[in-house]
Amino acid sequence: MQAYGEDFYHVYRIMEKIIRANNLDFVNWRLNLRANESFNAYNSYVNNVTLYTSAYDTFRDNDDALALLISHEIAHGLLGHQKRKAKYFSKIERARRVGHYTSYQIAIKSYKKASRDMEYEADIEGAKLAARAGYDLSKGKEAISMINTMYYADELNSTHPDTAKRIENFEQNRKYFMESEWKKQGEYNLDNSEVLVCE
Repeated sequence: MQAYGEDFYHVYRIMEKIIRANNLDFVNWRLNLRANESFNAYNSYVNNVTLYTSAYDTFRDNDDALALLISHEIAHGLLGHQKRKAKYFSKIERARRVGHYTSYQIAIKSYKKASRDMEYEADIEGAKLAARAGYDLSKGKEAISMINTMYYADELNSTHPDTAKRIENFEQNRKYFMESEWKKQGEYNLDNSEVLVCE
């Protein structure tokens, strides 16, 4: 795939639609498409979403899955997860420097638990963002399944939740979603905002 060019523009337009449908254009969002064979996407800082080419190739024909993947990463930024994680990293580093093994292990365990909770939060908030932009969450759910199949580890030793629990959480929360209403809100926001120029 092309990290720049037609493929980049495809991803950019999905992200641009999500941003405008949710009135998030007050932030100068950045998108990186990085050539890499690993299946990954991540948020760094508040406004930077990076998508690996392998993730794009997997879902190049499924805009709903790409939208859910991108929305998930935007949600991490909106929810302040990078800042929260930085506090945990600071505690871990402090315990490591002091050399207290038990405190160090507790700090790592606390970070992993918090990280799993943040993934659940980003799944739900990201789904709301994608739904408001008019994307089909049933088709997009494939992204959640795929992400988790890449990282096998027992849940207690992982920063990501178990696949089955993550999908169950997604479906349980979705019962309370107002998808048709959110779609109307998103359409209104799209109609009343300017197209974001790709710079």
